Amino acid sequence: MTAGTAISTAGGRLKMVMRSPVWRPIVAYKPSSGCPRYVFAKVGDNAYVSYRAQ
Repeated sequence: MTAGTAISTAGGRLKMVMRSPVWRPIVAYKPSSGCPRYVFAKVGDNAYVSYRAQ
């Protein structure tokens, strides 16, 4: 998905929360101190893979 789609899915602006083992950014939208509902791994210039917390 694109950055715009990731922002729309998350419900707000994304912020880096950690890096993957291969140093790719992991981003999420965190409106509060709780766990984010979705996290996104950046896999290209404008490409993200999404993961949903359950």
